[in-house]
Amino acid sequence: MKIYYISFFLGLLLLIRCQGSYKELNQEELEGAWLIAGVEMDIDFYKPSALILRFKKDSVYYESMKGDILKKSRLLFQKDAVVIDSFKYDKRKVKLNENQLDFIQFKAHRIVETKPLDTIKLREVLLNNDWKDNEGVFQFTTDNKFKLYNEVNESYKQYCYEFKSYHQAYFLIKKGNQLACNRDYQFAEQILSFTGDTLKVFRFENGKFTTHSYTAKPKERHIAKRETFQLCNKYINKNNRYDRYYYKGTRFKGGLYHIRKIVKEHYIAPEQSTATGIFQVRFVVNCEGKAGMFETQAFDYDYNLIDFDAEISKQLLTIVKGLQDWIPGKNQQTQLPIDTYIYINFRIKDGKIIRISP
Repeated sequence: MKIYYISFFLGLLLLIRCQGSYKELNQEELEGAWLIAGVEMDIDFYKPSALILRFKKDSVYYESMKGDILKKSRLLFQKDAVVIDSFKYDKRKVKLNENQLDFIQFKAHRIVETKPLDTIKLREVLLNNDWKDNEGVFQFTTDNKFKLYNEVNESYKQYCYEFKSYHQAYFLIKKGNQLACNRDYQFAEQILSFTGDTLKVFRFENGKFTTHSYTAKPKERHIAKRETFQLCNKYINKNNRYDRYYYKGTRFKGGLYHIRKIVKEHYIAPEQSTATGIFQVRFVVNCEGKAGMFETQAFDYDYNLIDFDAEISKQLLTIVKGLQDWIPGKNQQTQLPIDTYIYINFRIKDGKIIRISP
């Protein structure tokens, strides 16, 4: 993760909920290395990280898993505040619960001590089996990619993986998507142990750290197709303004003019309808330019939520689902295509569409 991300996260003054089991701590209790697993962007919404926090005396170091120092900051504990370089935070934003640390927006855990792992044997075991958990069935391949199979609908999603180590700690890093590998990292998983039957890891999920197990099953040739719509970034969030289409360049080929033309060709206003209000369709355009994850809601003209005419709602949702010719938005810094949330609003009076807007 780049240094500007570190500065950005430190600059955010997000509210972190107080939990009774946490305690305030002093500088000495922080000594040592911690894995930053996630960054709290909103209540119960986290972005993955795989940085190391290392505290030493009056300094905090941000390191890669290779041990490279990406940033060093001065750390000072005052009576009611924690000072990191020139940023001053309420002291309650640094809290410890056993080996779990809330450090401003970071969710970190002291790195778990394990016995040395035979990484060659680990890779062999991983490749020779399928691995099942509550998400589905994982099948790892020699080119550092894996498929996550959904056995119910016989489809799969495609990702990448790699192993990383920090001193004697080993991590399984899932990342990438259907387009590329070196992007869109998932939460790091520290490998605790493995046998021919079980892979046990320690990871951050659902806002807390937990031990998680994968169960081996005989490797098989799956008859499945790639999902027609796959998020490129698993951690997109509709309440996070950075995941919305504004200034990202997401647009329909032919623009709003073409959307209006398609709607005009397919929408049939119900006769003698009195349905009036704003019908909104919200969805994600992924990095491939495909649309999915559709949601709808409706308002009156004063933006109070209302139930809308079922026939009109069904028509408009069907039309919007058919709009699949999108140009994906781009990350403004990397210029890589990304997933973005987008909205289409239909202003309706007596069943007739009088305006279509983003």
